[in-house]
Amino acid sequence: MHIKRKIITVFSLLIIGASAAICCSNVMIKGKGGVIVGRNMDESMSYDSWVGYGLKNTKNTSNINLQKCANPKKWTNLYAYAGLNGFFKSQKMCDGINSQGLYFGVQALNQIAVFPDYNKKNSKPALGVLDIGSFVLGTSKNVSEAIEKLRKCQLVLNAYQIGSGKKAKYLMGGMHFILRDAYGDSAIIELVKGDNGYKYFINIYYQEAGSESIILNSYVNDKNSAVITKSIISSPNFNVVTNSPGYEWQLNNTIDTINVIDKEFTSNNIDYKIPKIDGYIQNGSGLLGLPGDFTSPSRFTRGYYLAKLMPPTYTIKQTEFAVYEVIQSMAQPISGSLCPTLWTSMSNLNAKTYSWFVRCRIAPPYKSWKGLILFTNLQKDKQWRTIKVSDDLTKESLRRQLPPLTKYILHEIKVKKCLIIASKAQVERVKKMLADGPTAADKNNSKFINL
Repeated sequence: MHIKRKIITVFSLLIIGASAAICCSNVMIKGKGGVIVGRNMDESMSYDSWVGYGLKNTKNTSNINLQKCANPKKWTNLYAYAGLNGFFKSQKMCDGINSQGLYFGVQALNQIAVFPDYNKKNSKPALGVLDIGSFVLGTSKNVSEAIEKLRKCQLVLNAYQIGSGKKAKYLMGGMHFILRDAYGDSAIIELVKGDNGYKYFINIYYQEAGSESIILNSYVNDKNSAVITKSIISSPNFNVVTNSPGYEWQLNNTIDTINVIDKEFTSNNIDYKIPKIDGYIQNGSGLLGLPGDFTSPSRFTRGYYLAKLMPPTYTIKQTEFAVYEVIQSMAQPISGSLCPTLWTSMSNLNAKTYSWFVRCRIAPPYKSWKGLILFTNLQKDKQWRTIKVSDDLTKESLRRQLPPLTKYILHEIKVKKCLIIASKAQVERVKKMLADGPTAADKNNSKFINL
């Protein structure tokens, strides 16, 4: 019995490990009371205690650490911002809002995203893709302004860095970038492989609040930011974002290709016949056929339909509850993934508040399944932490907003120019990680296998 159980455990680990990847889900709902954004962070390393913030008037220079760059982007923060900066106490924002109600989030797009090298012939300043969050949150008050400012930069590859010199570890994965604002406008930015002689495209999916159409502009990452294509995608709902494949694929291949009953299931709906299984009436059949697994397309489809069919909300509390209902349906359980949902955030873009709670914690490296997950203290951890973001934000005012006796690391974001560039071998390893996906770490870096 003991041997059999051990074999089953190892087999389960192999299956879960082979399918593990960084996954996240994001949903926005605009009600009459305002705009709420919900986000799940599904990861293999806990960092819910790393609160990142940027102060007004802070000067920054993009950190281009994989190549020599003569013209890195420089900017001074016009607005304060805060959220969870996540990765290795880095200077890279992962999820947060600014004092104007602009939201930024980064989510995985493995084996789809392609990031350009620095082009010295391009006169535009170079902005590392991992600095996009700090840049837009520090300088832009809404989605359209953020896009306009990003188009004036050449977006280039940079990486998370741990340590320095020859022993430094540079880590990077494919990702796309999400923008939302207090008006209800949204954008998704994806850097992908080009065609027709162009090496890279910057695809920007933009939708104004209340519109049922998404405008897709594909730009070339050159000095002119030439628009190669401009298309309109009909979509009644632009609220949900997950991971790979890309956003256009999700819209075209998940929404209308599955058999989901989305009738209004009310007692007055005489046209809707409640299905039966083996002669028994099936309650809860209003969304019969909705996928229940936790792959990116299934989470996208599930979130799409739940957001689409959500009743209208008339107060901000109702909108918060609606977002919570949708985003929790997309959360990954600890029993089915090495990247479960670690925390959930909720951003009120009109009140300029950022809230989050912890679902579970993980302690790497992962030598065995036993002890992999550190379960939360339900009474302590599953409580919402809320911070108000305003332009007079300081470290002291931020600390006062957090619960007493908590060990949150408050990490000020000051993006600085890189003085020591990675070696050729280190750069090649980063590019291999991007090409091969989230399991491309070598044996000496096993603790970062899913980053």
